Amino acid sequence: MCFEYSIAHWFQKAAEHVFGCVLCAPGCFSLFRAAALMDDNIMHKYTTTAVEPRHFVQYDQGEDRWLSTLLLKQGYRIEYAAASDAETYAPEGFEEFFNQRRRWTPSSVANTIDLLADYRRACANNACISRIYILYQFCVIGFSMLGPAIIFSMLLYAQVAAFSRKYGSNYRLQHGTSWILHIYLLCDGEQYPTVCGKSPSIGYAFVMLAVVVATCSQIVLETMFSPTSMFVVGMIFIFLFAACLHPREFTNIIYGIIFFLMIPATYVILSFYSLINLNVINWGTREAVAKATGQETKKESKLETKLKKAWNGATGTILRRKEKAGDKRIEELERQLEEVKIAVQRPNSFNDSQIRENELAEKPWEDEEVSSDVSEARTP
Repeated sequence: MCFEYSIAHWFQKAAEHVFGCVLCAPGCFSLFRAAALMDDNIMHKYTTTAVEPRHFVQYDQGEDRWLSTLLLKQGYRIEYAAASDAETYAPEGFEEFFNQRRRWTPSSVANTIDLLADYRRACANNACISRIYILYQFCVIGFSMLGPAIIFSMLLYAQVAAFSRKYGSNYRLQHGTSWILHIYLLCDGEQYPTVCGKSPSIGYAFVMLAVVVATCSQIVLETMFSPTSMFVVGMIFIFLFAACLHPREFTNIIYGIIFFLMIPATYVILSFYSLINLNVINWGTREAVAKATGQETKKESKLETKLKKAWNGATGTILRRKEKAGDKRIEELERQLEEVKIAVQRPNSFNDSQIRENELAEKPWEDEEVSSDVSEARTP
């Protein structure tokens, strides 16, 4: 997530800022002018309750993108401050990541199409939105639509070059895998996103790893001017150059290895998952299952229950062994402390009377003064 968040700002936000204005101000690290929010046709329309199906996608699934679209249409400019620092929470699990992108992808497409459909009004009201900027957004949305097909073709050609297989057989294999994935997503994609997304993603990650190894060997042994080699080398160079321009975030480039292996998952599987689950309108991130779906939490299966019992039994045995070992250690320390105490008290084994006699023998005048004071106090 660190790498993806970084390149999204290094490239997309920066390009939008230079060419015109940013299309989306994320709510987690954005500042808005109160006067702009309370302007006509912004907050009043922003609080509109979704009724039509497209409203649920455009209004509710990406509320920050919807607010940004309203601000741009009204004539305000959204800028990207690259020097600012902000912190936010990112998805920490596979299912949470898929649910987040299930909301983001359709919402981004819907709001971009809404802005492009009303481009005359946007250009007339907003001096930062030009026709060239609108053309740029047309290209972006077009390549986004073609993204799964482009990645599919790249995977197909890379596997042919890496594994020396025939193009026809490899094409049928990839096409059949895609159809199986589509059917499974249509049947149980929303209920089991982890199974539908994680399993093929891991499989494609191993394929990408094999492609990387084959590409490296091709560059070393043959030439780097093949399409696959040039694509990989060019992409690595672009990312490294962008990371050098952002030295404080340079370490995020390390996670680019995982991002590269997950390209089929993020551009192909995730696109299918988002489009097939357009009917799902809950957020699904950082929510309890019952709160997100309005249903009771799914009961654990027998296998999960047995695994938990086995795990608890194993951990309980380990903890009990540690407690016994700790008790023995404490007893040993107490015994050692008792021995030290006896050894310290042994040379000073005098009773109180002997100690008092020794003190009086050394300082007899103190006792006389005390006795005289007592006698004087008793004199009437």
